[in-house]
Amino acid sequence: MVAKIVRCPECGLEGKETFIWTRNKYGQKYYYKKIQHEELSHYIPINRKPIMKKGYLRNIIMDILSGEGFKIRIFTIKDLAERLKYNGLDLNKLTYQNLMNSLQNLATEGFIESKTISGKKYFINKIPELGNRYQIEKLIVDLKDEIGNGTMAYHKFTYLIKNPTDAIFYYFIVMIYGDSPLSREDLKFKAGSLDENFKISYHFIQDEPKIKKILLSFSKGVKPGEQRSIWIEYNWPDSAIEYLISILVEIKMLKISIISNFIRWPHCEVIDVTRSIRRTENFIIIRDDNIKSYEITVENLAAGENVLIKWQKNV
Repeated sequence: MVAKIVRCPECGLEGKETFIWTRNKYGQKYYYKKIQHEELSHYIPINRKPIMKKGYLRNIIMDILSGEGFKIRIFTIKDLAERLKYNGLDLNKLTYQNLMNSLQNLATEGFIESKTISGKKYFINKIPELGNRYQIEKLIVDLKDEIGNGTMAYHKFTYLIKNPTDAIFYYFIVMIYGDSPLSREDLKFKAGSLDENFKISYHFIQDEPKIKKILLSFSKGVKPGEQRSIWIEYNWPDSAIEYLISILVEIKMLKISIISNFIRWPHCEVIDVTRSIRRTENFIIIRDDNIKSYEITVENLAAGENVLIKWQKNV
């Protein structure tokens, strides 16, 4: 019988495949695929259990590709394997097939693109050029004065997004800013979804002292015409008594809530692309259990507009 030529899941090279078995001291049989190369052989247990938790390697690769330190736009599996050596990964558990499976998943999700050039497989990192292509049906912004000094350290954004295209999307990108420099660790960033069985992981694409760009990666794709609810929250203490929300895509409804017992007279200014104030709207005050909260709803905001929220501290 002629041995079959296959690609080895351990090293990625071609070799002759045969099947063998052995028996342990208790009489239990173990079956292997033997991949014979020119100078060595690799033995692959047929009945072994998965050696990595599902999605674990994929998330590590996403962190690498999203990071500012990964400057290579076109890379090979070998390039990626070299980089993984510095990420604390147990290389004894890393195989060619592990990497290929994870990269194929990322290609399906639109984060990378695969190309074969002169018989060699290359991958193109598309993350730096990604942008949101969703409709935002509703955005709820919660600002909270958790310190008790009339400034808003706590921020929460809850989006209701809709996919208006014919493609499936697996990501959403957010940009957050602060007037005072803050590290990623002190940001206390979290992300999640109000929908069941819809998990979100996140990756910092840009991490500067006053600017953070974060890619939210979904466990399930958002199908054409489908809506999903996602949220982010973080703490960014600042001495400013104003907050700017930049509108990057059209928002059908924006609801803003401010909670503080130490402010008065909050209002918002809707500013157009020429930096002119289109209109000013006042908040409604709501009192409940000795906690003051202020709310306002603004409809049909266009891309390029800004909403500037201002308030005064109690003297």
